[in-house]
Amino acid sequence: MEASHQERERGRPGIDGMTATMVKGATAGSLFADAIKSALTRRWWLLSFAIESGASRGLRTLGLFVDFQKKTQIAELQLGRALTETEEKQISYNAVMRD
Repeated sequence: MEASHQERERGRPGIDGMTATMVKGATAGSLFADAIKSALTRRWWLLSFAIESGASRGLRTLGLFVDFQKKTQIAELQLGRALTETEEKQISYNAVMRD
C-alpha cells in the first residue's frame, strides 16, 4: 500500500524541495534589496537636506565633516563679492562631493 501511494505522488505536479528553496532564496534576495534601497533612500534624503539647508550636523551623522561657512568665505574672497544663493548651494554640493 505504501509503495502504490508513492507511485501516485510521483505522477502529480507539485513543488519539489529545490523549487521551494529557490523561491525562498528569491524572496529573501528581494527583501534584502528592498532594505538596501530603503536605507540608501533615507541616506540620500538626509544628504540632500543637509546640503540644501547648510546643516553640517546632518552630514556629521553620515561621517562627513564639511565646514560650509569656511568654503563660502573662501569663495567670496576669491571672487571679491558675496555669493548668490545658487552659488552657495553649488559650493556646498561640491564640498560634499570632494570630501
